Amino acid sequence: MLQQHEENITERQETPRLESPAPAEASEQQSLLTPELTAYHRKIIDSAFSRCEKRDPGIKRLIREFSAGTYSEADFQLVMRVLERSGDGATAQKIVNAWLLGLPMARSNDQPKAGSLLRTVLRKAPTQLISSDRSMIGRAIAWTSLIGVPCGLVVAILAQAYNPFAAIAIIALTSFLGSVLLMPFSLLRLHRKEVEAAKELRFVAAHALGRLQVVEAIDAVAAASADADARLREVALGSLRLLLVRLTSDHYGRLGSETVPNLCQLLQFYAGKSVFDRSIDEFNNELLTALEKIGDSRAIPAVKIAAEHPHLVETANRVLAVLEERRRQETNRLTLLRGSEALATPEKELLRASTGRAESTPDQLLRPID
Repeated sequence: MLQQHEENITERQETPRLESPAPAEASEQQSLLTPELTAYHRKIIDSAFSRCEKRDPGIKRLIREFSAGTYSEADFQLVMRVLERSGDGATAQKIVNAWLLGLPMARSNDQPKAGSLLRTVLRKAPTQLISSDRSMIGRAIAWTSLIGVPCGLVVAILAQAYNPFAAIAIIALTSFLGSVLLMPFSLLRLHRKEVEAAKELRFVAAHALGRLQVVEAIDAVAAASADADARLREVALGSLRLLLVRLTSDHYGRLGSETVPNLCQLLQFYAGKSVFDRSIDEFNNELLTALEKIGDSRAIPAVKIAAEHPHLVETANRVLAVLEERRRQETNRLTLLRGSEALATPEKELLRASTGRAESTPDQLLRPID
């Protein structure tokens, strides 16, 4: 899998076959997509664009503006709002908008906002990106009615020769029964269709994050690199490798809390496989280098496992030294914090507020001096 990514590291960034100016004409960029994934990505975008164009002819203008980097602030906010909207599922418009936000011509001040939103999309499971139950049931009823009513008409026409007065009742009854019987199948079909669309949206988001190279999204991209969906896993691995090289030691302690555990999960999975594949070996060294820059004490067990493999032992031992020093600093910091919170004076010796009661009798306090 990673071998294919390595062989295609300099492949031109793919672009859908649209009538508008091709975004890739404005940008040459590294891409880790295999030819198969490139074709799949184009298929997703082309299909989503065709569906959007039927409802909103203005989508062509948006694509031209975003491809050239001449979009307005209102255009950017509109694209963001549509992608943020929940309850209507992973629509074709959302897929196109996720692709638009990942175009390399996005302005530098807009890239963090776009990356944050795409990270949110990628972090959600497909079942969290589908329509609400009410919306799905309404669409299922509409779909079954389209089938149930014609069936009722056919039955009524056949029955009209025997009892013309019962035709209307037969239409209503047959339509109702047809809708009831077809409802479970309709809901199942809609659910599967929406889950598939949600997978496509996450795929586009993972690829867009690699294009934008938003380092803050490493936690979500690393998690997607271990996803059960093979296509998402591959495109996320490609994006992750683009993000890892942008890490610096300044990012230590500034990324999401799941970043280090997610990178460690990948390291543990691939550590024993690199001896068979040069590209996996390079990927493991990239993970170790990333943990050297941003890792904390939580990464020590995974790096120790990597150190057991001869082809990784040198890099892993170097990273372990850095992580052990960080753990020592973390321990010292916690010790100092606990020390500052400790009582400097025993509780029994603390001064207490006056209770208003005299400790001595008045005649003892005012007795004359002998």
